[in-house]
Amino acid sequence: MRFVIVLLLMLPMLSACATYNREPNEASAAEVQRALYSHHNPFTLSLYTVVRNTGGQGAHAALLINGSHRALFDPAGSWFHRNAPRRGDLHYGMTPQMLDFYENYHARETHHIIVQTIEVPREVADAAIRAAEAQGLVTAAYCTQATAAVLQTLPGFSDIRATWYPTALMEQLASRPGMRTERVYRDNPAENRGLLAAQQTAVMPAQQRQTVAAGRSPAL
Repeated sequence: MRFVIVLLLMLPMLSACATYNREPNEASAAEVQRALYSHHNPFTLSLYTVVRNTGGQGAHAALLINGSHRALFDPAGSWFHRNAPRRGDLHYGMTPQMLDFYENYHARETHHIIVQTIEVPREVADAAIRAAEAQGLVTAAYCTQATAAVLQTLPGFSDIRATWYPTALMEQLASRPGMRTERVYRDNPAENRGLLAAQQTAVMPAQQRQTVAAGRSPAL
């Protein structure tokens, strides 16, 4: 009973992980192979934390992995695109346009994204992809738990503690040497389902990324 009460109290903060598109969507091996996208070096892990502009509460956590190919682990996430086929909650083929679509979907009038990027050896990035594949389709509201679980398997990240809160995971990474942090802002409407539908059928030009240094607000 105590667990139920705690979970109910947490629901407002975890609502972004209660998603619209949670049916199993297992792309075929051929679809994944066709979509694979290799980004330029360096090899990196980027923690994406979606944060409410008012109040600063974390709403979602995801992990962009740039290894032998670039993939997005978006546990219990609601974003999808036909050109970024998904197996479980790992999206393959994260080209610059697909990443722009993802950021454009989450950063809007009500939310912005904090991106923390750290360079890692290629072997660590590829291990992160395998760990994300092993997570499968993540249960709603478990986005931060699943992201932390992937990080915990990696050399140099075994000290990461499990947490329900996206900003708590973000804070654990903040002081690591070499960590680069930026914030992404967009002025899209708060209701983003229409934008998601439009992304499926239109080839949209990549927007110029509005970023500011960590801890600062954008010029409005």
